[in-house]
Amino acid sequence: MNAKQKRSIPPLFQQLPLILLWIILHFVFPIRMILEFPFTLIGLAPIIVGLFMQVQAARILLKNKGVGEKPTLLVTDGPYKYSRNPAYLGGIVFFFGFAILLGSLVSFVFPLIMFLLAHFLYIPIEEKELKVIFGEKYLDYMKHVRRWI
Repeated sequence: MNAKQKRSIPPLFQQLPLILLWIILHFVFPIRMILEFPFTLIGLAPIIVGLFMQVQAARILLKNKGVGEKPTLLVTDGPYKYSRNPAYLGGIVFFFGFAILLGSLVSFVFPLIMFLLAHFLYIPIEEKELKVIFGEKYLDYMKHVRRWI
């Protein structure tokens, strides 16, 4: 594998260190339980939906070769028809479901952190790069597809 052929790490594995920290903090500093079993099981639905969204976003990017140091194709189909950032959206939905599953007040901090990092740090950097790479085509895409949903 040469320098240009980087393997991408599946989204769940990228999030694994944060999830482990999250679980540890939940048990060490649960602060206050706001949901109790069996109501915490409701969190399984957004976990599944979030993972599905992330997998679909990654699949469509790989299929269209829109991944890499410098993407060569602007992907606007699949989940990218509805959100410019379906992988981030899927991650936040996943984290929210996991917070519900844990049920403690402290666990709801993590989806908020994920959203704030994505919205104010990661996405603006990526959007700036995509504007440079794709120019007017990306600006037009931004006009028609919302950042989140």
